Amino acid sequence: YYNTPARRRFLKSPMREVELCHDTVVRYALAYPSVAFKLAVDGRERLVAPPASPLERVALAVGRDAAGEMLSISWQAGDLRVRGLVSSPALGRARRDRQYFFLNGRPIRSGLLAIMLERPYAGRLPPGRYPLAVVHVDVDPSLVDVNVHPRKAEVRFAQERAVYGALGQAVAAALSPYPVHETWGTPGWPFPETPAAPAGLAESGATYD
Repeated sequence: YYNTPARRRFLKSPMREVELCHDTVVRYALAYPSVAFKLAVDGRERLVAPPASPLERVALAVGRDAAGEMLSISWQAGDLRVRGLVSSPALGRARRDRQYFFLNGRPIRSGLLAIMLERPYAGRLPPGRYPLAVVHVDVDPSLVDVNVHPRKAEVRFAQERAVYGALGQAVAAALSPYPVHETWGTPGWPFPETPAAPAGLAESGATYD
């Protein structure tokens, strides 16, 4: 980076920079619940996260009441595994800022993963509302290209259909007990096929490993 030095004019307002730092710490706290995190700004503690269970860390990110209404998702086929928590249709936000995605323990951003997460909610959430989610994708690192974004915040999967389909089907299984309101739309079907049958379907209840 010798020819691209950091420039102050690229920084946001101090308040916005603190928000971005806080969001980064929360994401890593979600990725590694067994590790303690503390964020201090101007000598004042803004976030303290002692070692905790995955669910307790989710409560840190989305709130304890919301965490108690989350649904577990789990889907596995070969080396591909999708797990985590998604919100019940009773919960919804006007923005996607409470959707967290992780690849092999690293926070990432993915518009396509967000789309596959939201497809099963069509007809279950009113238009303009978005689910909360903490989704972990584990896959063979050799099947991931991490050099598609300057900050490594985005990735490209060698088997995109399998990854996106696994997430869509895992969420659809978790939401299957909830009715669809036809006036709100219908779930997006079909999902891309996965490489093999799942090791287990999602179960209701806010726990995951």
